[in-house]
Amino acid sequence: MEVPDPKLETPAPQPAPVASRNQKDAPVVLGLAALVGMAFGLWALVRGDVPPPAPQSAPAAPAAQVQQGPTAETLLDLSLAHYQAKRYDDCIAVARQALKLRPGFAEAWNNIAAAYASQSKWDEAIEAAEHAIKINPNYQLAKNNLAWAKSGKAGKK
Repeated sequence: MEVPDPKLETPAPQPAPVASRNQKDAPVVLGLAALVGMAFGLWALVRGDVPPPAPQSAPAAPAAQVQQGPTAETLLDLSLAHYQAKRYDDCIAVARQALKLRPGFAEAWNNIAAAYASQSKWDEAIEAAEHAIKINPNYQLAKNNLAWAKSGKAGKK
């Protein structure tokens, strides 16, 4: 089988990560090595060299923290765990619970945006990302998710 030249192929856009409380104030920094590694990893996945990961259930640690007394931050962590397990509806529901406790929680809106974008629900993703950016205009993860959603919406036309 002939392997296409990766320089000639454009890899599919990667979703922007979602937030956890540990990332709240940290700048988003991806080094060149990380980007190159992601590109080669995606290329291997496209070629079929690497099987995609199977969806998993949410890790027990964030769920246990929520049971001890939910806070907006512990709910955000649980939302992230659901997102990573590809349980996008659960991610959205838990992030909305966090918003009930803390309405101006940009990170929760960002998680909602990423989950909707992962489901190709572009209008909902755009709306949620715009909420996050309205709360925190410098929030790069939300800007990345907004760009992803707008790109996805433009691509479906």
